Amino acid sequence: MQIRRVRVERFRGIKELVWCPGPGINCLIGPGDSGKSTILDAISLVLSPAPGRVASEHDYYGANVGAGFKVDLLVGQLDEAVLSAWPAAPLWTWLPSERRAQAKPDPEGEGVLCLRATGTDDLEIAHTVIDPSDGELPLSPSKRQAFGLSRIASPSAAYRDLRMSRGSLLTRNVQPDQLRALVTEAMQATRDDFSVPKETAARLQELSEALQAVAPGAGKLDLAILSPLGQNLLSSVGLFGVSGEFAVPLASAGLGTQQLALFVLASMLIAGSPLFVIDEIESGLEPFRQRDLIARIRKAIGNDGQAFVTTHSPSAVGEMAINELHRVSSLDEGSGRVLSLPKGLDAMRSTDPEALLCRLPLILEGQTEVGVLEPILKRKATEAGTTLGALGVRLVDGGGQPKLFAVTDALVEAGESFGVFLDEEDIHKGRRAALGAVDGVVFGTYTDAGCFEEALSKQLSLLELDRLIAAPDGAGWSNADARYQQLNGDLGNQSRKTLVELENEIGEEDCRVAFSTAAKKRGWFKTLQASLMVGEYLCANHPQIQLVRDGEAFWASILSLVPIEVSSEGS
Repeated sequence: MQIRRVRVERFRGIKELVWCPGPGINCLIGPGDSGKSTILDAISLVLSPAPGRVASEHDYYGANVGAGFKVDLLVGQLDEAVLSAWPAAPLWTWLPSERRAQAKPDPEGEGVLCLRATGTDDLEIAHTVIDPSDGELPLSPSKRQAFGLSRIASPSAAYRDLRMSRGSLLTRNVQPDQLRALVTEAMQATRDDFSVPKETAARLQELSEALQAVAPGAGKLDLAILSPLGQNLLSSVGLFGVSGEFAVPLASAGLGTQQLALFVLASMLIAGSPLFVIDEIESGLEPFRQRDLIARIRKAIGNDGQAFVTTHSPSAVGEMAINELHRVSSLDEGSGRVLSLPKGLDAMRSTDPEALLCRLPLILEGQTEVGVLEPILKRKATEAGTTLGALGVRLVDGGGQPKLFAVTDALVEAGESFGVFLDEEDIHKGRRAALGAVDGVVFGTYTDAGCFEEALSKQLSLLELDRLIAAPDGAGWSNADARYQQLNGDLGNQSRKTLVELENEIGEEDCRVAFSTAAKKRGWFKTLQASLMVGEYLCANHPQIQLVRDGEAFWASILSLVPIEVSSEGS
């Protein structure tokens, strides 16, 4: 079984959305409140075998119950068990090249069913199959169960699916007919043995006499265990895990154990091509168990099944293939989009998967820019009363020009907003200009300097540059001797003279050039540790230099892409 198209209209926060998922795993990623879970809930709503669910007004877009809601699924790769549910299955023809369905048969197309869940204005949910002739046929819980959907979701869902509730995963694994008589007998025995304290018995006797006075023949009142409202006696039966002398209900176990137990129950039901729906696949699981679960899902669905999952876990994203990841854009007036990730983002997926999960990635020239800009941007965020994390901003090492353009081009192709901060290298001037002109892209660079080292050499005094040369690294060691030897060697000297000492020999301007050349050539500030030290030093001691102002200007442009209101004092 495989879903070819999902169409959502006026369901929860989605006014309208059309998505054509792929075979295999479809992993939805994106910032919070972008609609990922709503899409999974919409799929589950159509195919869930649970009977008689009642809608809430919050299931309707804008709580407009009168307008109703509708979720349509076009389902292909149909099993014989599904097709045999109708004397003549009401099939549409799906044309994959055009991504649309038509009533007319076509040898190039695939037979699919159109299943619909409709929210009515009286808060009921109607399940139907749409006939190509525009008729509608009822879609009963037993027919929905034939589609083999297994939903692994929240703790509340686990509480239901690990018990003998109607349509639950446990009930579908353990047929209730053999248990019904035993449970009824056990409950009757419990009633017979149920004794209450003397005070309660006396009060019941008083109530019995009072009731007899107004309703003769009502019988003697007593207390007994009742079935939960809307459930039968079987719903009181659930799975326990017995270890030694202790028995723990699985519905009360850890989230990870619940997640894996539900997966096992769902896997045991597989017959044909399964459909899995798993919200937040990482729930309760360590990274190694996340990877193991993904591998088991991939094996379970094989070539014919399909899985729909969401995740906020970098480990899970890193385990997915690039074609399995789909970015859900933030809802804009209810109109959402689900976009497959371009292949150009595969390197980011493997090296920095968190960048694919954030709201706004900032693609920076290299580790130098990550280290230098981080303290500047953090300080501005603090002044605005927020943090980079709260804004969903992620600083990404772009790996230098031209390598990073593969990532930025892919982000543009995916329609994503992002920031980019680059050196002013002449060879790539045209590509930078084109990138800066794209809507949703904010651009930053160094003013009157081709690179970070040149900016430092122009904006700090020679004494301050000497201090940076002699500054200790992250482990507390100073590289001053080696650096001065390198700098003087470039000048043809075998000494370790400082810039202040060299000024009288070669002049201030040549000293600055010597610093810039040696620092860039030897990568003095290319590591994240070293550049972070420089960024923190500049913020603390030279907040007014142009290099810091360039970072602050970049922050100001970022504010146009993130949801924050900055006060005049904070700006």
